[in-house]
Amino acid sequence: MPKIVALVPLRAGSKRIPGKNIKPIAGKPLAYWACCAARNSRYISDVYVSTEDEEIARTIESFRLGVQVLARPKSLATDVSTTEDVILHFRTLVDFDIVATIQATSPLVSSTDLDLAMEQFLREGSDSLFTGVQVRRFFWSIDGRPLNYDPFHRPFTQNFQGSIMENGAFYLTRRHILETYRNRLGGKVGIFRMAEETAIDIDDPADWEEVERHLTRNMTSLATKAKPIKMIISDFDGVWTDNKVYTFGGKQEAVRCSKADSLALNIFRSRSDLPMLVVSKEKNESVKIRCAKLQLEVIPSVDDKRFTIDRELAARGLSWAEVCYVGNDVNDLECISSAGLTFCPCDAAFEVKSKAGYILSHPGGNGAIREMLELLAKAR
Repeated sequence: MPKIVALVPLRAGSKRIPGKNIKPIAGKPLAYWACCAARNSRYISDVYVSTEDEEIARTIESFRLGVQVLARPKSLATDVSTTEDVILHFRTLVDFDIVATIQATSPLVSSTDLDLAMEQFLREGSDSLFTGVQVRRFFWSIDGRPLNYDPFHRPFTQNFQGSIMENGAFYLTRRHILETYRNRLGGKVGIFRMAEETAIDIDDPADWEEVERHLTRNMTSLATKAKPIKMIISDFDGVWTDNKVYTFGGKQEAVRCSKADSLALNIFRSRSDLPMLVVSKEKNESVKIRCAKLQLEVIPSVDDKRFTIDRELAARGLSWAEVCYVGNDVNDLECISSAGLTFCPCDAAFEVKSKAGYILSHPGGNGAIREMLELLAKAR
């Protein structure tokens, strides 16, 4: 597997929207959304921000996402500096095979977009790739020349393929292409199509307002889905733990959990009476011990989670629509597809990330449960 890293270029000199890159949008600084998407990708090993500004650097560090800040020379942060200048400087500091350059001005990008684009990139053997949106419109040049159709043979709109508009969300570039062409695009160029709303690239206040409406709508959707929830059910390994097991002499085993999760659980219980249940495939005694300490109901040694939870819900007079489910691996897929509200840690299996309603910015055993409980409490 090639070494894949992400670069988020951020500078302080926005004219139309002062302080744009760290200005709050939908409750988070603009740059947060790109950094979070990159950290949640299963293929990206390291995430970097290139900036010349100390306030931006402090803001990025405050996210606590493990994003590394690289000092950018001020000569590469002027109004005439190009993104290529920044990427070429970046390649002198960081070793990589492929770089994903992600634009903070496209906060609607998701980790799933990045993962699907990377899979397409590798599958097709591309050298570089850009993201775009299909636009079924007839285009003309400023001087009156048709660009993408013949006006004397006007196609029916339902049969018209239109054009791909570059939306600037992110680019994938192999190192040798960057060094050969000194450009983010070159060689065999791939195109990754994204949703229509991602065509918005924040450049002025009107763009800002439209993107914020999309982001806020996603948050409103969480509140709507959280309202009927009457029970939280989760897997154990990979959710409450970091999905690793430590084996000592003999048959003794141990798992690693997060104190931040247990503290958040206590806080959540002081404000909510939602019952919580852990359903685990594991027979490990440590599952029972940890759940007992946290006063969590647990059903261990479960091979068919859907069947087991069906019976449990029937006994409680509840439906799947009233369940918030948190899982991380393929044996959670049936439950994720059934529950009314679903979450997964950022290091969950790709199949789970593709189906879960919300991808948490923390990995299992490292604050994922805390983040879920905080989001759920806020939404309710």
